[in-house]
Amino acid sequence: MLSILIPSYNYDVLPLVKNLQEQATKVGIVFEILVFDDASQNHFNNSRINELESCSFTVLDQNRGRSAIRNLLVSKAKYEWLLFLDADVMPFSENFIAHYVQQIKSSGSFCFSGGIVYEKDKPARNKMLRWKYGHQRETISFEERIKGKVHNTIVNTLFHKSIFEKVRFNETIKSYGYEDVIFITEVLHYYPIQAIDNPVFHLDDNTSTEFLIKTKSALKNLHFLIINNQIDIHKIKIAKVYIGLKKYNLHILMKIFYRLFYKPMEKQLKSSNPSIFLFDIYRLGYLCTLQ
Repeated sequence: MLSILIPSYNYDVLPLVKNLQEQATKVGIVFEILVFDDASQNHFNNSRINELESCSFTVLDQNRGRSAIRNLLVSKAKYEWLLFLDADVMPFSENFIAHYVQQIKSSGSFCFSGGIVYEKDKPARNKMLRWKYGHQRETISFEERIKGKVHNTIVNTLFHKSIFEKVRFNETIKSYGYEDVIFITEVLHYYPIQAIDNPVFHLDDNTSTEFLIKTKSALKNLHFLIINNQIDIHKIKIAKVYIGLKKYNLHILMKIFYRLFYKPMEKQLKSSNPSIFLFDIYRLGYLCTLQ
């Protein structure tokens, strides 16, 4: 019935798998949990996943990238319903799996999005940027989602396997950033995604420095997608603004601004009270430097 698919890279995913395995066993469904490690250096205790019933942990022989590993997981999945989770999440509820099973049995939909939440307690000073950005930009309430605001992430999303006869992850995107947006946008061409109130906690432990590095990687992907006409810029605010600036050659001024002030901006963003508005300016400025 249900294949739970989890890509992993340098992360201890055993606690998550144990939680999911216990929940699925309690519900009494036919299931499997597949964890593919993308050729990382640290496997932690993840090999113990293979000791759990209906669970497997596989280390790939070479790094495939964020899109290709998900396509590979889909190809290996045995069951008709596919639940995508990242390694750094944890179910909000002890009835997380039961809620999805109930939706499968009672709804005629082919796609369900459960949502993402962040811990309310503030993290250490050097991790504030990721936490604050997650709260302000990535956490979309159930009420907002049922009104049509789309959560452009594959994390905590359930799909019927037949969808993948029409839509696949874009394997030209190998590093962090925007592979989810493209996939979700393409899915929405064929199927609506039903919002349900069944969130996971996002446990991302990135420092502000690490998050800035990942942000730049994502913006490089976005720039590649824009110049190759592989993304609908109207779906992504920063892309729409970037194209608007380029139209009047104002991106040149933004590029100069970034190069003059990126160091003080980074200092503020790594502080105990980072400004998300400044982070938007920083991101736009960096995007304008890419050629």
